[in-house]
Amino acid sequence: MESPWHLRALRFISARKWVYDSLVFAAPLTLLALVDPAAPDPLSTLRSVPLVLMCASLVFRRTFPLFTGWTVAATGLLYLVGIEVPHPSLIAVPLTVHSVTAYAPKRWGKIFLALGAVASLLLTLRVAAEFYRQDIYPKHISPGELLLFVAVFSVFPFMTVAFAWMTGTYRRSRSDDIRWIAERNALLERERENEIRLASDAERMRIAREMHDIIAHSMSVIITQADGGRYAAARSPEAAVSALETIADTGREALGNLRGILGVLRASESGRRTAPMPAINDLGTLADNVRSAGLDVTLNVLPDLPKLSPAAELAVYRVVQEALTNTLKHGGQDSHADVTVQAGDKALVAQIVSTGHGEESAVPGSGSGIQGMRERARVHNGTLTAEPTDTGFFVQLTIPEDIS
Repeated sequence: MESPWHLRALRFISARKWVYDSLVFAAPLTLLALVDPAAPDPLSTLRSVPLVLMCASLVFRRTFPLFTGWTVAATGLLYLVGIEVPHPSLIAVPLTVHSVTAYAPKRWGKIFLALGAVASLLLTLRVAAEFYRQDIYPKHISPGELLLFVAVFSVFPFMTVAFAWMTGTYRRSRSDDIRWIAERNALLERERENEIRLASDAERMRIAREMHDIIAHSMSVIITQADGGRYAAARSPEAAVSALETIADTGREALGNLRGILGVLRASESGRRTAPMPAINDLGTLADNVRSAGLDVTLNVLPDLPKLSPAAELAVYRVVQEALTNTLKHGGQDSHADVTVQAGDKALVAQIVSTGHGEESAVPGSGSGIQGMRERARVHNGTLTAEPTDTGFFVQLTIPEDIS
């Protein structure tokens, strides 16, 4: 629905400051300047020209305040030459002082305040001289009394100029405050966007680590079982069936974990409940799955473990999973892994000691798996040690207890 015409007109004028200044200030004062009470024919006298130029320059009092300021200063000086009676349109002078103070660079406000004070004094002197020339003031007045007259009657125009300067200063202060608030809000908005982006990046990294651990572990189990099942198919069909069952169970578990992780990425499904992430209590199931893949695992979870957050327990689970997966892939035949989870000094300590050196053993400490374990430990203010031993590999994760 189209807005009313007067609202459209107001928006048009407010968006074009020179139109507003023309209608409200320049045009009325210019018409007033053409009505000179001291001249019988205002249009024929040159006395009105400076006033007309002075008032017409108010069109640019906000868009080009210095142009208006110097125009008013020059035309005001010309007007003082031929003045007989002060004209009401001289109100353009304090208006100009206000505009320069409010909209021009800051240093110009005090300069035009001083020019306005000088103009007030000159105006009073010019009026006094005109009174003296026309014998309007009393003849018995002394020079001292004349100076007192000039001083007293110059106070009013100076106070008008000073008031215009103060209102211009207040307007500038308000504009500066509004601009500072707008810049502050823009800065806060950019900081909020940066925080959101950093949080999003951190969440993507977390999901990437989770997917790496799930896929690496599951594929290692599946590949190992598939190779064993292929060789056992001819001699022991029962072993082949067991291998296929392990492959199926591992695949279903991996698929369920991936669905739980990827569910957070679907905004349209944010309300759906996903399966809980693994924790320390699930290490027994993990050990059983690895044993079914052919790796001899001993799990020892001691009682009275320190309290950890769900995210920290997930980190412990993933580090143990990654260490067992590496042993399964690179330990070779007859490899063995001992997993111990116990309480330390205000912390939980998980140790994985593996034996065996396979022919496909990777360079110790290389690859994204160990780097991912270090990142998990660092996220929870923990430490991770991963180094080869004479008989295999040693991994130790230490995570401080949650005291919140």
